[in-house]
Amino acid sequence: MSDSHARLIFGTTEPAPGPRRLAAGAVSALLEDGNLRVIRFGDTEVIRGIAFLVRGPTWGTLAPVLEDVQIEETEGAFAVRYTGRIAAGGQRLRYAARIEGEAAGRLVFHCEATAETAFETCRTGFVVLHPIAGVAGNRVRIEHADGAIEDGTFPALIDPVQPMLNLRALTHEPIPGLRVTCRMDGDTFEMEDQRNWSDASFKTYSRPLALPWPFTLAAGETLRQSVTLSFSGTPPRRADGDGAIAVRIGAERGAMPPLALGCTAEEAAAAQAHVAALREAGVAALVCRYDPRLGHGMAELARFRDLAAGLAATVELQIVVPSVDAFAEDLRAAADAVRATGLAPAAVMVVPAADLISTPPGSVWPPCPPLDALHRTARAAFPGVLLG
Repeated sequence: MSDSHARLIFGTTEPAPGPRRLAAGAVSALLEDGNLRVIRFGDTEVIRGIAFLVRGPTWGTLAPVLEDVQIEETEGAFAVRYTGRIAAGGQRLRYAARIEGEAAGRLVFHCEATAETAFETCRTGFVVLHPIAGVAGNRVRIEHADGAIEDGTFPALIDPVQPMLNLRALTHEPIPGLRVTCRMDGDTFEMEDQRNWSDASFKTYSRPLALPWPFTLAAGETLRQSVTLSFSGTPPRRADGDGAIAVRIGAERGAMPPLALGCTAEEAAAAQAHVAALREAGVAALVCRYDPRLGHGMAELARFRDLAAGLAATVELQIVVPSVDAFAEDLRAAADAVRATGLAPAAVMVVPAADLISTPPGSVWPPCPPLDALHRTARAAFPGVLLG
């Protein structure tokens, strides 16, 4: 890979280290950045990933520096040990991780984390991802944190709220005859359907989102968590053949859909210097955001207008509505500015500022304009324009 190619993909010319495969009998996983991906029993993916994650006070994931990484592999087992250190905004946290896999059908990921200073966080703990294939719509035995047992089902259709709460363990059959139990200790866990965010997994995580966040780990405070996978059954046999995948080019099935380009007010001016390249790429529409909170006004709208004219592209204009009570005035002011610049959007989407704040399931929703009144006002402010 050339330096320029590496910089485009990774943001640096330093090549990214690849994952390391760990195996113990039928149990295997990929070790990457201290976490596990693609955990299989035989040829079947049973868990998409297990990760110990630390998120800051605004939900940003904080990347650890890994030290003293030790990996041992024998014919029937593997073991990984390392120390993770996180420093952010004057706060420090360290954790000791231990991963052990056994051919007998067991995998344990244990972490012990200690705050070296007071440490403000929205989440510090394990996240477990179940895949969609072989899981969605299938039965699951649920052990709750209080010990109660319940027989349930993974959602077949996308669930907009948490499908499972108050969790300690989940047992499912990814294929007939193969049972997998995922036990999560050290906190109370709950689940989100990640298909809401276009990810192909069910995410089980700790601490419940109904509890206050962010929260603070006191200096010297230690938390301990572990995830244990237990497998029972017979590994599926690989089908006969060399495992090669054949790719054939079929008949033409239609034209590519129009290409839209997301463009901020800051990017619009710089993009003017590359209109020819953007036209050659086939950009047919611009998705532009107008945000009065950032001081946007007629100058920013004029940039969108000029870039769209140079590309012969349509514009979908996203208008951020800052106010809860004065939303009508916000929309009328935006509509006046749009008309004054001669920008003619093909579609307008009104976005309450509250919707731009991360509000996880179970949290209290921030104040927001009544959506029916907001949309009625937007239709009146932009007559004849498609409203998103």
